[in-house]
Amino acid sequence: MGTHPRNLLKNLLTYWPPNTVATSAWLAEHGISRFLTRQYINSGWVKSLGYGAVIRAHEKVDWPGGLWALQTQTKLSVHVGGKNAIALQGRSHYLHFGQEELTLFARRETRIPKWFLKSPWSVSLRVVKTNFLDSTLALNDFNVSGINVKISSLERAALELLSLAPRHASYDEINLIFENFNTFRPEVVQALLMNCKNSKVIRLFLYLAELHQHPWFLQLDLEKISIGSGVLQISKGGVFIKKYQMIIPKELSDRREDEGSLF
Repeated sequence: MGTHPRNLLKNLLTYWPPNTVATSAWLAEHGISRFLTRQYINSGWVKSLGYGAVIRAHEKVDWPGGLWALQTQTKLSVHVGGKNAIALQGRSHYLHFGQEELTLFARRETRIPKWFLKSPWSVSLRVVKTNFLDSTLALNDFNVSGINVKISSLERAALELLSLAPRHASYDEINLIFENFNTFRPEVVQALLMNCKNSKVIRLFLYLAELHQHPWFLQLDLEKISIGSGVLQISKGGVFIKKYQMIIPKELSDRREDEGSLF
């Protein structure tokens, strides 16, 4: 291989972060064609991770390096959310982030490339495609294994957690997790709830915040938050909460007599 291709690769390594993926489109932006990428692969300098993506030959890249490429190189609207975002930020004794399942949230129209979905990451992937919140609202940059990726803030992650209940998170688990949310930023919560398009999530969030007597709840302007209309039955044989017009699972009730009646 000639000097020019070597110099291109040498220059690339100065701004290609270690342990991350490089996509073909991103490489092309830096003067490295698909043909040249194939030469690099054949020379053993990089390895293919699937169609349209490579990694350094000596590195073992995990999901943070792949997600970094999706977010920074392909500009896809995808982030770590829900229970995983809460666990990463160390705010629950009841969640453990290990070799389990990684939940990513993306807009409905997002097309995630096969190289990311099919790569042998240390976690299995669940991609939740939804538009119930603005895709840019209340996201944080977070360092995972030395790589900066976007994840949900705790406030946003709480709403995402509720959106997946009870299929992917039990109400008992959610109730325990909410005990630790006493330091939420009221202005962030306000913006999220005013933006949220899921009335079930809004009602449950407000109910749990009030149930656990979090101080930031008192700073919310509830008149600007729409909970929708009509009675929402979340659970059969549950407890009716008049204030939020919903029937909730008995495990979420504080069992006070003045709360409501069983349905």
